[in-house]
Amino acid sequence: MNYKKYTLASLHIALSLLLGYILGAIKLYEALVQPTYTYVLLSFVALAVWYCILFINFLFSFANQKKIILIYAFSSVSFGILYFVNNANILLSIVTIGLYFTFLIVTQHLAMRREKLYVRFSVHSIFFPIVKQGMFFLLILFAIMGYTQAKTIHQSSASGTEALLKMFAPSVSYALNRQINTQIASQQTEKIQKLAGFSSKQMVTKSMLAQTVEFLDPTWTKKYIGVEPQDIPIDKAIVHADGTVDLEPVVLATLPKSAQYIDQKLARYLVYIPIILAVLVLLILQPFFYMASFLFSLTAPGFLFILFKTGFLVKETVTIEKEVVRL
Repeated sequence: MNYKKYTLASLHIALSLLLGYILGAIKLYEALVQPTYTYVLLSFVALAVWYCILFINFLFSFANQKKIILIYAFSSVSFGILYFVNNANILLSIVTIGLYFTFLIVTQHLAMRREKLYVRFSVHSIFFPIVKQGMFFLLILFAIMGYTQAKTIHQSSASGTEALLKMFAPSVSYALNRQINTQIASQQTEKIQKLAGFSSKQMVTKSMLAQTVEFLDPTWTKKYIGVEPQDIPIDKAIVHADGTVDLEPVVLATLPKSAQYIDQKLARYLVYIPIILAVLVLLILQPFFYMASFLFSLTAPGFLFILFKTGFLVKETVTIEKEVVRL
């Protein structure tokens, strides 16, 4: 291999290691329920690294194909090892190695085939369609990750449903806090005046919370959250000095019984949760991935311009003999 091929091979392996580490760190089961800036940033970096690998694959299609398979094999194993370091799922790591290797082979083959279709080199005609194909492989990989992560959580925890509900807990708590604080604020002043024995908003709010739970309809609570009103640990609510309430500890303390209730009611359907998550990954991420692939593709002409100017890539005119049939 000449120095150009060595340079591309080294960069390809390094990016594969980075991609494996990043993808292993992404927990799709959590990211879809409660997106954070960390997950958004990791996803964007993963897309950028994936695109760079795809671009190097494109460049490999112009090189001597000797030992290219070895480079791809080494990159795939490197990718899988770093993926396993963060994910700790041996079966999923093996599957991702196979999918990643397939991605490398297929995209390079497509690049070589498309390059032969045109008399003049055109990055738009040759490279852009390959980017879309490459992003499809990444989507499939994310869907497999979502499926296996959901299945692992559901099987490994005492209650997979409880693990799922815990991910929703912050969002549910936020909505409940807004509702209860708005409701309490409108009644606090009147209550403080009537309850002369209470000296603070904090104490008045605690009393109001206890009364609210006491008057809940047992049929409603049992049907929708799986517990009786007396089983709701409202004493765990955090009441601040200004009278505002945080119900997250109450929500978290109620989760085990709610999860048990859901398991009993939906036991035969829970097996479909990993499949549903995989489908959600495809539906939610597809438009973002294709939008990102379009934006990344716009950088390709600039990269190629630099590579041609520096002499890393060279254009040559060759004569091709072609067999034709005439009547």
